[in-house]
Amino acid sequence: MVPGTVTSTGATLRTYVYEVYGWAVPNFFGWYLTTPGNVNFAYTVHGIPQPLAVTMSGPTSIYHPQKPNVDQYTWTANVTGGTPPYTYVWKKNGYTVGTNSPTYTEYLSWNGNTCDYTQWTLRVDVTGGGSAYATKNVTEYNSCDEIDPALRESGEQVAVLPETFNLGQNYPNPFNPETEITFALPEPSTVRLTVLDILGREVAMLENGALSAGYKSIRWNGRNGNNEPVSSGMYFYRLTAVGESGKSFVETKKMLMMK
Repeated sequence: MVPGTVTSTGATLRTYVYEVYGWAVPNFFGWYLTTPGNVNFAYTVHGIPQPLAVTMSGPTSIYHPQKPNVDQYTWTANVTGGTPPYTYVWKKNGYTVGTNSPTYTEYLSWNGNTCDYTQWTLRVDVTGGGSAYATKNVTEYNSCDEIDPALRESGEQVAVLPETFNLGQNYPNPFNPETEITFALPEPSTVRLTVLDILGREVAMLENGALSAGYKSIRWNGRNGNNEPVSSGMYFYRLTAVGESGKSFVETKKMLMMK
């Protein structure tokens, strides 16, 4: 190789060919600075490193156990490409909660007898021959006193139902190009979820039909009813729900598309 030409993606090669004869006996020994006729060259080319990429595996819903138990949930960063060793920084809603490990574990203990829930975002930043990150939105449910602890200990999945209708704030907000809208239904309901512009005109229909009781999540991809990207600006999303008991609920919230 020519000195000073070696980089992470290539190098300049210089090949010399020799033709050598013996002095005493006219035996041919090899090639010496001559035209390389009938010569086969073999060389290895630098491989181009794959860019660093990361995905995150782990749950999107986690539950507080009944007292006095503690449950734990683990997320794993799956890394490809780049150059090891990798470094990891885990963040929960923007705050650092773990470093130097490809996994993060959340420990949950009994959190009272309410039936509400919280949502947060877990993010892992990875460096090593580049930088990359992955995120996962997690819903953290509280346990209710009326849930039989034996069900939790048996490993059966327990449905935690909300006590009231509720429309959550979209996340992320501002967003580009997608955002997630959450809402709660305490009973089976007929639901209509729409996106409106600042003039109150319908931009997109996200849900229109019957849904079971529970916590719901719907993503909006930032496109209108004709599957066209919408422009930047303020938008509103409105939830109209009528439960099987006849109880109705209407709420509107705003969100910001920022490109």
